[in-house]
Amino acid sequence: MRSSLLPNFSLKTTRFSLGLFILLVLSYFGTTITSGKVSAFLSFPTDFSQLWGLLTYPLAVPGGGTGLANLILTLFLTMYFLTTVESQFGTLRTMLYYFGCMMAVAFFMVLGAKLLEIPFVLSAACPVTLTLFGLYVGQHKRAQTCLFGTSYIQIEFILGLFTLLHYLPFLDMYKGPVLGVFAIVPVGLAYWFSDVFVKFRVGETSERTRVAPKKDRMPESYYEEARRREKEREERERLRKLFESSLDEGDDR
Repeated sequence: MRSSLLPNFSLKTTRFSLGLFILLVLSYFGTTITSGKVSAFLSFPTDFSQLWGLLTYPLAVPGGGTGLANLILTLFLTMYFLTTVESQFGTLRTMLYYFGCMMAVAFFMVLGAKLLEIPFVLSAACPVTLTLFGLYVGQHKRAQTCLFGTSYIQIEFILGLFTLLHYLPFLDMYKGPVLGVFAIVPVGLAYWFSDVFVKFRVGETSERTRVAPKKDRMPESYYEEARRREKEREERERLRKLFESSLDEGDDR
């Protein structure tokens, strides 16, 4: 299957993606104007000092020049990945999946921070969107896509590339290489879960298809009776022809 990862904003099919895109832009400018106060308010510290941040941390975007690169990457993932997922799953399912991915990312980051005994502040929508995209890729493993008008490449490769880009910033942190593993685990789990779910559904469908003809078959005695009647019909036809041929011979005499 071939497709193109293109921005697909639509008020009918991608309302959630469009709304998130606008909120991210507003959050960036708000953070820049307030010298980081908006981002700090929306973020989620792993010490649970801001419980509301568990629901708002995807909107926490760093401001200023340093946050611009983060914003561009986040908007890119929203434009290309999230719109693709929403077009496939629908708005309501995408919102539910997104919430589930938010909780999964937060859980593993809190777990990693507690085990490593380091403070960490969770922010940005990139890990959540990437995890959600992992669900999509797991259901379309063999799909190829044309990302920038170049040759078609495997969609799994794109997921792996952006997962690596998500991991790299952790290398500069204290105990970051280990914490980064916890950051990408949700992506792998989403991919694995979706892949297993698809295989289960395909196997279930194949089993129904294989068993269904057996349910539709008549008892074996029915087919034996049909074969017996067919033989009797052929025998009567043979005797009729013999009788007609004997009559023809009698007339000739």
